[in-house]
Amino acid sequence: MEPTAKIYRTALLDISGVSVEVVFVDSGFDQKTPVERRTVCGALQESVEQSASTLDIVLVWQDAVGRMKFAAPPWQERFFQAMRYDQLYAQADRAVTVTLA
Repeated sequence: MEPTAKIYRTALLDISGVSVEVVFVDSGFDQKTPVERRTVCGALQESVEQSASTLDIVLVWQDAVGRMKFAAPPWQERFFQAMRYDQLYAQADRAVTVTLA
């Protein structure tokens, strides 16, 4: 399989003094296999860490019916439970390119 480059929209937030890079992944991310999810997460982690070393990274997506889903560190979960997808996406003013094998 040939490597493919994918561009993800991101938003850099400051949540209670902690820098958080919110990465908007494809809808249906939860439909991927655990191996596929880990591959994407690892590649995003590497790409984002190249630009800033002290960030929490949170993946956000919408499921098939439009509900927001996320993968966040435990200390960030309450914040993301209270947010709506459109509120977060309105802050997306950056992008990260990831190459997946």
